[in-house]
Amino acid sequence: MKLKLTKRAQRRVKLVGAWWREHRPAAPNAFADELEWAKREMLSRPNLSTRYETPSGKVCRRLLLQTTQQHVYYTVHENADLIIVHTVWGARRGRGPKL
Repeated sequence: MKLKLTKRAQRRVKLVGAWWREHRPAAPNAFADELEWAKREMLSRPNLSTRYETPSGKVCRRLLLQTTQQHVYYTVHENADLIIVHTVWGARRGRGPKL
């Protein structure tokens, strides 16, 4: 199975990673490390994470990065052998992203 990040996800990864490196000097690589863990999890067990439904009815999966409190939103396309990461979104925001 392959994993692909949308342009939006790529932008969010850069933004969150930069913020984490600047504001968390005790663990500057925590987000990058956790994201790598998440990628391995999604590839090895793609349907294990929480099912998430948007207000518009779109269904995807959501995986929580425990240390950095970020959710990774993605969809699994079994027929195409592909996982698409749509965005990374702060869990503390209290609402999900527009997907």
